[in-house]
Amino acid sequence: MVYKTLQLPDDLVSVVKKVAQERKIAQDKIIELALREFFEKHKGEKFRKIMSTIKKIKLRMTTFYLPITVKVTVNLPKDLVETLEEYAKENKIRIKSHIVSAALFEYFVNHMPDKLIVQENQENPYAVMGVKFSEKTYLDLWHLAGVKRVPVSYIIEDAILEFLNKYENMDFTSVLDSIDILGTELYGSKAQISVHMARTTRERLEEYARKNNTTMSIVVRAAVKLYLDKIKAEVK
Repeated sequence: MVYKTLQLPDDLVSVVKKVAQERKIAQDKIIELALREFFEKHKGEKFRKIMSTIKKIKLRMTTFYLPITVKVTVNLPKDLVETLEEYAKENKIRIKSHIVSAALFEYFVNHMPDKLIVQENQENPYAVMGVKFSEKTYLDLWHLAGVKRVPVSYIIEDAILEFLNKYENMDFTSVLDSIDILGTELYGSKAQISVHMARTTRERLEEYARKNNTTMSIVVRAAVKLYLDKIKAEVK
């Protein structure tokens, strides 16, 4: 078995996670099945031609609200990784995640298209915002995402929800007084992450920031700081 870090569309990762839970199998197994089916079906076929067909299918489906990608680490059989590497080399594809994304999309279209389709009149249930973090927090988040093997956006949303559930009715200044957070962690941030969250979560966050006369980004950074400190305390 070989570990591979991929950069996959967040919407696809969400579908993989949901299907894995429903079928009670590992998420890596779904990716393995999708890749094996892809290589068996398209042996000797040019990737550009395959992508042309996939794009036509996507145009008929209201899916993938946002072009957001997340890092995912998967454990795949050695022979499958070798096939992936060989296929990428033959088709001169530098980013192998593109092949995996295509394989997953095609797999879901063929076996469970209902997981990808969103009704035309359905409101987008997700919202996105860019949040800048200090370099240390940025690295800590990606490390935790790798350990938990989940998109970093999921961790940030968990941190926001924990914060709001605990402090939503508490003055933000009082919250800051109770935690050990450096000014650089709260204000001097440079590394940005696109946070994909439920629209209801964003609405709660926006309301909390408005009531406390601060920005949503500052609240998110404080929430993440509390969350990471809690994780570190649990490890100790």
